[in-house]
Amino acid sequence: MASRKANEELRVSIDINPHYVCGLLGPLALATEMDSAGDVFNQIDYSNASQRQLVIDFLIRPPFNGLEDATAQQVKASLGYCVGLAHDFPSAVTEKLLLCGITESDARQFLAQLWSSLFSEELPANSNEITYKVKSKPLRANQFAYKRPEGKNWDEQINDFRRQMFDRLLESR
Repeated sequence: MASRKANEELRVSIDINPHYVCGLLGPLALATEMDSAGDVFNQIDYSNASQRQLVIDFLIRPPFNGLEDATAQQVKASLGYCVGLAHDFPSAVTEKLLLCGITESDARQFLAQLWSSLFSEELPANSNEITYKVKSKPLRANQFAYKRPEGKNWDEQINDFRRQMFDRLLESR
């Protein structure tokens, strides 16, 4: 009994909100929606690591790099929670992944690769060391904050992604 209490005292408690992961996936969901003809995004094979990486590098990493530090930390904690889950993801995350065209069978690999791409030096926190308090509430605009934009605008990013995706599709044929 005493050792159990000591272990509980060593555990860190972290508040997470799965909607931060949804915000991270927002640019991909928007790009998928904008591709109404399905010319590019219906062609993505999310079981293919190189295609997943292309999506991450062109559509998720640039907006992530522009997040305010506090927002990026919330994204990190929430994504780490999702990656570490042994069971189903929170429904908000599953729904956003489906909007992005990522099936449930590819979701775990996608989120794991997303974690390793954004936080390559770190492993997701061990759930034995952390107690998560999940608060699944939609975010207000000021809770998902960006720094002043730098680099390419959204249209330039989408066009670069399309060129890279078409090149990879042509190479695979």
